[in-house]
Amino acid sequence: LVCVLPSHFRADVWAGLRDVLSNRVLADGRRGLFHPDNLSFGQAVYLSQIYAAARQVAGVGSVNATVFQRQDIDDTQYLSDGFMQLARLEIPRLDNDANFPEHGVLRLTLFGGK
Repeated sequence: LVCVLPSHFRADVWAGLRDVLSNRVLADGRRGLFHPDNLSFGQAVYLSQIYAAARQVAGVGSVNATVFQRQDIDDTQYLSDGFMQLARLEIPRLDNDANFPEHGVLRLTLFGGK
């Protein structure tokens, strides 16, 4: 859940979140959090890193994850632990590509704003 500040448009905040949590190089040259150059084998994914990236987006008032899990594994343990430890030959991935949902999906619910 993302609370959008009253002075910002939800669509703009959504686009900003999609960018900072992406696997792409952004227009300003920064890399999205899940860009392959930011990740390595066996690297843990911390929910705090996702929160920090989301808070960089103009208009974000607060962020609260309600689901944080591996693809197709319904386990709330990752959310309660605040991190997801991967095996030594696994690489974290969040492509958010509708054609390949098995490569990670980002779902955002925004409220507030304009």
